Amino acid sequence: MNLDEFLEKLDLELAEAAKRVPSKHPGKKVPAEKKTEYVKRAKKGEDMGEPGKNFEKIAAKAAKKYGSKEAGKRVAGAVFWKKAEKGTL
Repeated sequence: MNLDEFLEKLDLELAEAAKRVPSKHPGKKVPAEKKTEYVKRAKKGEDMGEPGKNFEKIAAKAAKKYGSKEAGKRVAGAVFWKKAEKGTL
């Protein structure tokens, strides 16, 4: 077995292992129809959920806490999907 064959086999094994790992996405329990609705509303720029608790404010606060804009967006996204899962949007 040469190196290329070994690497190819390793890639296949890792891909199979990744399929067995449960998803950690916070919105995994939200039905697909609801996800589609939320994404469309978010792209339009609608404020969803509690008035004044919009994504940008949550993201900015988290960015200050965690030190980067990207981290703030990830935290705000997780908060959004957790609220969607609970049905509080």
